[in-house]
Amino acid sequence: MKLKDLFLEYDPDNNVWFVFNEVSKYRLGKFDTYPEAKKFALKCTSNKPEANKVYALTGGPGSKCIANGNSWAESEVKENK
Repeated sequence: MKLKDLFLEYDPDNNVWFVFNEVSKYRLGKFDTYPEAKKFALKCTSNKPEANKVYALTGGPGSKCIANGNSWAESEVKENK
């Protein structure tokens, strides 16, 4: 994902910021302050794996993995609790 693919939108009724994917119109996050939203948007665009995290490299059709074109952040395997 590139920075140009994201946009930040302020909701004055709820006093929150949203980060959206410009292409899919999917809301990626909700934040109380603009700096938090901006930091999240920049992190989304770095698209680099982080140390000590597990990522799905392959998977079935439609699954979030690197082989299907998803970013490292989208392909992170979260622990089920």
